[in-house]
Amino acid sequence: SYTVNAYSRDQLALLENIANLAAIAIEKANLHQETVEKSRQIEARNKELDDFTYVVSHDLKEPLISVEGYAKIIKQEYSAGFDTAANEYMKSILDSCGHMKKLIEELLQLSRVGKLAEQKQRLSLTRIIGEVLEELRFTIRERRARMMVSEGLPEILGVEQHIKIVFRNLISNGLKFSGQDVPQISIDATLQGTLVEVAVSDKGIGIPEEFHEKIFMIFQRLHKKEEFEGTGAGLTIVRKIIEAHGGTIRVRSAEGQGATFIFTLPRADQKEHQP
Repeated sequence: SYTVNAYSRDQLALLENIANLAAIAIEKANLHQETVEKSRQIEARNKELDDFTYVVSHDLKEPLISVEGYAKIIKQEYSAGFDTAANEYMKSILDSCGHMKKLIEELLQLSRVGKLAEQKQRLSLTRIIGEVLEELRFTIRERRARMMVSEGLPEILGVEQHIKIVFRNLISNGLKFSGQDVPQISIDATLQGTLVEVAVSDKGIGIPEEFHEKIFMIFQRLHKKEEFEGTGAGLTIVRKIIEAHGGTIRVRSAEGQGATFIFTLPRADQKEHQP
């Protein structure tokens, strides 16, 4: 004969709790694995998209240069016999070539952000901004813009050419979207733990709240090309660069009240200031 050892109510409750905890742990492990796999798939798709963008943009560049070159030859050698309409058509061709060249260059920039693996280095924001302002000096002078850059800006960790693209795009937007007023652009930066928070502000036409997210999407334009030139890729490139540096970017704006782009970058001496 044999005896059956009956479990007490407390023991059964304990076993049930253990089983429930084990089930939760297994479910969490499965969810984690699914998340890792989905992240890997997204990363692979993004790489494929970057590669595709690079190849297509590169392949488009050469024939476009040929089209533009032939158009310039035709204009130079035969424009004397053109009527008004023909001159307008030729101008439209050359303007379109210029727009396409800029678009292709920005697409190449976008694809290169994920490809370049330069080591981040210690950078002076004051120097970077100063050099970008020097590059834009003719536009700034032509628009009689007022540029205000805070003194004693902190240093950051970053890839220099990428950080210059960020400031060049944001400052150019501030100059472009100033409306009829004299552009006023201010740049400031503050320390936020291991990060530097940068604010680039203008007093231009502003951005309606419903477009605050859309403006960072590729080819999203709030205005017609006839009103403001551009490709609609600039802010997408800016966001991708900021995120590649481990930062975030957002805009604070209202229609007719200017815009402030706020983004974060790694602080140069962040290891000394970790909590």
